Amino acid sequence: MPKREKKLTREQVALIKQWIGHRREDRPPEPADPAKGNGMTEEERAFWSFQPIRRPTIPAAKPKDRVRTPIDAFLMNALAKQKLGFSHDAEKITLLRRACFDLTGLPPTPAEVEASSRTPRPTPTRS
Repeated sequence: MPKREKKLTREQVALIKQWIGHRREDRPPEPADPAKGNGMTEEERAFWSFQPIRRPTIPAAKPKDRVRTPIDAFLMNALAKQKLGFSHDAEKITLLRRACFDLTGLPPTPAEVEASSRTPRPTPTRS
């Protein structure tokens, strides 16, 4: 509560108590024996973050030359269902411009463009 010289009125205190009580009604009932089942309901236990980690099967995706990582395979598979695909790889200068605008909000300097043109493009990794 903010520090004030003037205290809250009875009506304001009652309104805050009513708000707190209302929020309490939205919660599920507390378990009678907290040690039993760690106090989690089946609905809470089914939440995605409480599920064991699994390695999903990587889907077969076409065209294979566009799939560089397992994540690409999942994305390509989802896009293919909508008759879509990946865009073509961007040119080096486009990648440099995007990085500069994202990081600094400014276009690349002539020195950065020159340095980028001398640097070989990395080979895509395949996992």
